[in-house]
Order: sequence, then C-alpha cells, then structure tokens
Amino acid sequence: MENGNQTESFLRDVAGHTMAVMQDNGVYRHIRFRQASPASWNMWFDLVTWPGNLAIRGDMGTWVFSRVEDMFTFFRSRNRELRINASYWCEKVESESRFGGPSRKFDGESFKANVLLSLDGYGLEDEEKQEITAVLQEEVFSLEDELSARKALADFEYNGFSFQDPWEIQGQGYSHHFIWCLHAIVWGIQQYDKLENLEPAGDAAAATAATKADTELVRCQCGSLAVIETPAYGGARYKCDECGADWISSAAATAAVNNKDLKG
Repeated sequence: MENGNQTESFLRDVAGHTMAVMQDNGVYRHIRFRQASPASWNMWFDLVTWPGNLAIRGDMGTWVFSRVEDMFTFFRSRNRELRINASYWCEKVESESRFGGPSRKFDGESFKANVLLSLDGYGLEDEEKQEITAVLQEEVFSLEDELSARKALADFEYNGFSFQDPWEIQGQGYSHHFIWCLHAIVWGIQQYDKLENLEPAGDAAAATAATKADTELVRCQCGSLAVIETPAYGGARYKCDECGADWISSAAATAAVNNKDLKG
C-alpha cells in the first residue's frame, strides 16, 4: 500500500474520533483519542509524553520514541499536512510493540524490487534479464518466508549467472501497524494544536473550566470543547457551552467518564 493510500485509510479509521486531555503539564501530556459516537474502543490510541520521550499505545500497538526534550516538536508536521518520515523516525524507536511490531519486517515486494534492481549492475542484455527474471519468479519470489527466499537467491544459478553478496540485498518494509501509529502521532498532535489555538468564547470558557479540579476537557460532537465534571457526590456531567448539550446521570454518566461514551 502506497503512502497516499495509507494516509487515506488512516483518516477513515479516525473520522469519528474525539480527543480527551487527561494531562497537559508542559512536556508531561496524556492525550486520548477514540470514537465517541457510536462509542467504541476500535482504533483508539493514547499519546503520552515526558521529557525526551513520546509513547503511543492503543489498538494498533505500542511504540516509544526518543530524540528531543519535547517530542511534539519532533513529530509536528508543517503546514498542517499529514506527512510522516518512516525511515528517520524508525531510527528513534526506543521500544517496539509486541503486537503489530516490529517496525520493519520482511516484505516480499520490496525484496523482489531490490533483487530486480540489482540486475542492472551485471551488464546483462535485456533478453538475459527477462529470462533470469522469469526463473527468479518461479524459484525465489514465489517463496513467502525471508529465510527460504534468501537461501534460494544465494543458491540461484542460471546459465552461469549468480548473484554477488545476495544476503546484502535489502528486503524489509515497514509494518502496517507502525505506519498507522506514525500517522496517528502526527494527526493527534494536529488535533492538540487546534485545541491550544482555539479562540471562540465558548471554547475559551470550556478550557478555563477544565483547569478546575475533578474536570476533564473533551471535544463535543458539535466540534467545540466541552467539560466533563465528576462531582464529589458521584455521577458526572457532560456540558457544552457552545451547542448546549448537557447530560447529567449517575451510574451511566460515571461509565461515560471512565469510557468516554459521550452523548450530547
């Protein structure tokens, strides 16, 4: 899947996601993203930062990155574009996910492309390359696991032709989960930046209210900021000053606070 298609696929996955700020204290952050309506944990993820580190965890796996003091500045995309740099960012991985990892794995198409590209360095005629390619397709490219494919390439011989240093030919690609999480980091930071830069009065009031104890800032379905309050007497209240959504309950609302099952 090409990067453009991966981006489009990711945006479809998070089309219904809302953001909840669990903690926002300098470079100490905990931001949660999940689908609010209908409520679901499908494709949810958290962004957690502390000095010099960023962790993403959720439905698509867990990765930890380290490079600069504030990792939001490291991953922040210019011009609000959803761009990722998988090769460079992969070098900054401190810990890989047990689920969805590793970041890079054997990819048959990448291996095939690099093997065929290496043929250009042997001075072969076009007809010779076509014949070799046909035999490679049958004896090497048809094998699914990396060890078998690499061994077959090392043993490959056709009319006196064989590969030099076949084990050096690259054959890895980035896992779908890793690429998804990179998109999630960039997109999540963009949503956070929008929250930080909001100016409407309703949003400003909500942001101020959310600084009080026992409150949490979330985004209402109308697009404005809203506050979830958890009073000392129990229950919870989800209130949006912009559209007027105001939901008060006890057990159900408490579950909403815990699970972010918000309904205006």
